[in-house]
Amino acid sequence: MRQIAVLPYRSESPAIDAPVQILLITSRETRRWVIPKGGLMKGKSPHAAAAQEAEEEAGVLGAVCPIPLGSFRYRKRRASGARVWADVDVFPFAVTEMLETWDEQHQRDRRWFSLTEAAEAVDEEDLRALIRSFGASEFRAAASPARVFSPWPTGQESMQCSPGFRSFSPSRVSSSTFSRSRPPRS
Repeated sequence: MRQIAVLPYRSESPAIDAPVQILLITSRETRRWVIPKGGLMKGKSPHAAAAQEAEEEAGVLGAVCPIPLGSFRYRKRRASGARVWADVDVFPFAVTEMLETWDEQHQRDRRWFSLTEAAEAVDEEDLRALIRSFGASEFRAAASPARVFSPWPTGQESMQCSPGFRSFSPSRVSSSTFSRSRPPRS
């Protein structure tokens, strides 16, 4: 089974070397700390689907890099009780807005962690390593130039996803770079 996820992050200050924080949410049933994730969505690119999961599960909007940071594998429990392996592609997601109300707010908690705390809080060893590499490698996802897109059509140019991706964290990009609104759901 293939899934998509975001690694929601923000910078603690405008300084280039400012610490990065990671947003984790609790799973609905076991209340473990996880990242927003879900299945691929028909008609949406993987990174846009991952950004939609971030809004639904964590109540955050932002800019998502279309290049995955990496992936991890975990055992997913289905509603039937069966357990299957899920391979999850993880996309960096620069949080620009935290919503006051969102779809799953009564089912989950959300909390900001330092990189070290976030890596320690999750159960999946591969996800721990991915979170650690996010801070250590200056965003592996930015190995080649690409674009970071808002998952909602805005007609505006978005920020670059490049080796200096960290320098474009939300506190360093003008508010006109990101869409603060989204189209209504159908």
